[in-house]
Amino acid sequence: MLKKMVTIVVVAIFTILIIIGVCAFLIFMPHKMSIDAVDVSQVSLKRDTAFIEGSVITSALFYSGYSYFTRDGNLYVTIRYGLMRSNYYGGRFSLTIQDEKLYNVQNVYLTDGKKEKKIYP
Repeated sequence: MLKKMVTIVVVAIFTILIIIGVCAFLIFMPHKMSIDAVDVSQVSLKRDTAFIEGSVITSALFYSGYSYFTRDGNLYVTIRYGLMRSNYYGGRFSLTIQDEKLYNVQNVYLTDGKKEKKIYP
């Protein structure tokens, strides 16, 4: 009887820890933002620097960073979000990307891994 009770308690604690871990991942880890939830207000591209300004238009999500890559003369930018505020204020963002690979870039796209939207020129 005691062994069965200990097993139940251990399984319950393990289950609770897994649930807490999944919730923490969903809340604190940044995820790719849908391009439909991003409003870009300004984009400029000069030599090795790209500047992008905009905001997240979904009230429950907060800007938490970005990632980018270049391919075939194009710059692809992915906006990331979190469910809780981090060091950023609300949904507004201002990105300055400096990379020598940007010298050959002619177009800038916002992407979420599934879709892409041209935002420059």
